[in-house]
Amino acid sequence: MPIHWVLGRLDRMWANYRPGIIVALIAIPLVIVVAVWVTRRRRSAGWPAAWAARSAWAEAIMIIGTVPGLVLTLTPTDTANGVNLVPFHDLAILVHIGWQHAALQIVGNLLVLAPLGFGLPMRWRIGPFAVLLVGACASTAIETLQWVFQLGRFSSVDDVFLNAIGALIGALLALPWWRSRIDRLTVTAPPGESADETVHAAAGDNSGAGGAETARSVP
Repeated sequence: MPIHWVLGRLDRMWANYRPGIIVALIAIPLVIVVAVWVTRRRRSAGWPAAWAARSAWAEAIMIIGTVPGLVLTLTPTDTANGVNLVPFHDLAILVHIGWQHAALQIVGNLLVLAPLGFGLPMRWRIGPFAVLLVGACASTAIETLQWVFQLGRFSSVDDVFLNAIGALIGALLALPWWRSRIDRLTVTAPPGESADETVHAAAGDNSGAGGAETARSVP
């Protein structure tokens, strides 16, 4: 692979994604520091140690992963605005242009809200349908803002579809850490183990029966 081709691709990526990259480089260390601080605050407030950490890092993942994408999609360009309300019309055009171009655009749209979908069920007791709905609503808001403020971007129903599916994929990837699953562990003890011991193991709490109530009642 010629080095000039690689450098050319990197130069194009920097030109196209510069706002998002800059925001990510600033946000990542800042959000990590805040997540550590929030974890400590929640532990000192009586939250179970495991849940204090998991909730803080779920919030950090959503912020770090979503904000750069929002900045990128809402950054004005010099191109003309456009809109498509016909499902799968844009996808068909992308495939016609070429599979490499189509794959890049599709994967990019899937990634926009995937971190949000990953963190939502970790932080709150919601399922995949709710995540899909949140993703669709968030993407619709983004596409609407692009059109209303004439940002030089193409607003498409296919982008809403892909963004929402990306959020759903993110949620499914986070399945082992869904809050609803963790909560069930705190109230369902396996054979030979008491419920209090299950709470202790799943929530990281050392306060026995009082820990069970805390694990179920924390925000």
